[in-house]
Amino acid sequence: MVQVLTAPVAVAVDSLSFLVAALLQACGRGPDPAPVPTERQFKLSVRAGFAAFRSHRGIVAITFGKGSFEFFQWGVLALYVLYGVRELGLSPAELGVIAMIGSLGPLLAGLVTTPVSRRFGTSATSVVAAILLGGNLLIPLASGSHLLVILTIGAGQFLLGLGVVYLIILRSTMLQRTVEPQLLGRVGSVIHLVDWGPGPLGGLFGGLLGSAIGLRPALLLLGIGTLGAVPWLAVAAARGHLAVRDSPESH
Repeated sequence: MVQVLTAPVAVAVDSLSFLVAALLQACGRGPDPAPVPTERQFKLSVRAGFAAFRSHRGIVAITFGKGSFEFFQWGVLALYVLYGVRELGLSPAELGVIAMIGSLGPLLAGLVTTPVSRRFGTSATSVVAAILLGGNLLIPLASGSHLLVILTIGAGQFLLGLGVVYLIILRSTMLQRTVEPQLLGRVGSVIHLVDWGPGPLGGLFGGLLGSAIGLRPALLLLGIGTLGAVPWLAVAAARGHLAVRDSPESH
């Protein structure tokens, strides 16, 4: 759409898609009474959320592993399109093809998580999923013909998406099975803080790094950084914190 209809039109259509999402969510609203919290209740709620989060070591490992990944991932996102256009000569449509290939990874994860985890267990497969987060390394390593570059970067994004969504599904399953229902929202808030909190700083870091040493070297270092989730998951798996008695179901 960017290439055919220009960027402003594409952004406008994308904005409308969010409006449609909001309308669909509004149609699904139902009664959801909640007590009005006082300041004391709020403090107790936050404390209870952190306490419940810390007590589940598998959830902690996945969350901090993913948080470290997100820091470097946002750095990659700050440079990726610029590198693709300036250094690799990719067109908007070709970047779209890469995004399409990458989006198949999360889709596949939703389909295979249950059978794969049932067959090989959640501990070992979670470590493999963390390794797949290094798919960003294929961005600076891509070379050769235009088609080969597109397929190489697309494959990296496919693997990255597969690993991320597998870990999200596994963590969601662990949350549903181990955290008391009344604490799910509070624990979820802590998870989102750890997950997304490092992102903006990572984007700033990536931009500064790219300005200092160049786009390709910066992307290479940031790609290595996205593997920072591996130690978190490997240690947790070795200690048995990632074992789920039954295979996780996609939520």
